[in-house]
Amino acid sequence: MAIITITEAAKKWNCGRATIYRKLSAGALSETEMPDGGRGIDTSEMLRVFGPADSPDVQPDVLDKGAGRDLIRENAHLLQLLEAKDQHIESLRQALRLIEHRSAVEPAMEEPSVPVALVESSAQGADSAVSLEAERARVAELEVQLAAERSRGFFSRVFGGKR
Repeated sequence: MAIITITEAAKKWNCGRATIYRKLSAGALSETEMPDGGRGIDTSEMLRVFGPADSPDVQPDVLDKGAGRDLIRENAHLLQLLEAKDQHIESLRQALRLIEHRSAVEPAMEEPSVPVALVESSAQGADSAVSLEAERARVAELEVQLAAERSRGFFSRVFGGKR
């Protein structure tokens, strides 16, 4: 028969190399010298000790049904955690986009390009003057809120920390 390496024998008979070395040490299996001088095993020896390579007594490890159910349950739980993590990351991305949008809009809110005197002169009646003053007060209030918001850290803005 053919002479094969110990690694090839372990793969073909679905056993570990350590098992083959144990059998060699115990004398249950004899080794043969390979043509290149290395250690090898005759396939007839493997048949004698381990039986045919495709024998039904050589089977891969099979999990019992209870362990399989546990693994399926754990896998489902991990998928739920992964989905929750993805949703959290998406909400953080949206918060970051909102913050970036605010910072892009803020420079445009600095000063109007039309002089205030021109706006006041074009305003008609006392009602317009009152609404203009109300708008100025509202702008001043919003500027105070904006300054307070800028003084807060990034995470406290995103996650709603102390105000």
